[in-house]
Amino acid sequence: MSFVRDLYVDNNCQISGNSVIIGNSTVQGNSTIQGNLVVTGTTFSVDSTNVNVKDRHLLLNKDYVTVVGKTGGVMVNYLPW
Repeated sequence: MSFVRDLYVDNNCQISGNSVIIGNSTVQGNSTIQGNLVVTGTTFSVDSTNVNVKDRHLLLNKDYVTVVGKTGGVMVNYLPW
């Protein structure tokens, strides 16, 4: 097991095997993810003008189980409040 502190890479970087980043991480520039992206947490934020989704279906409340009825939905804020 190797530990690296304050790593800066100015060119290409390839990591094979599993990788865990503890703490904040920032990527400047474009990123391509080949495979699945799993995000765990309570909030997922996208700060962008346009978000393009190629899939035909967007599933909300997937795997959500409760004994009390809950509603879900999409809120679109067209005009500022």
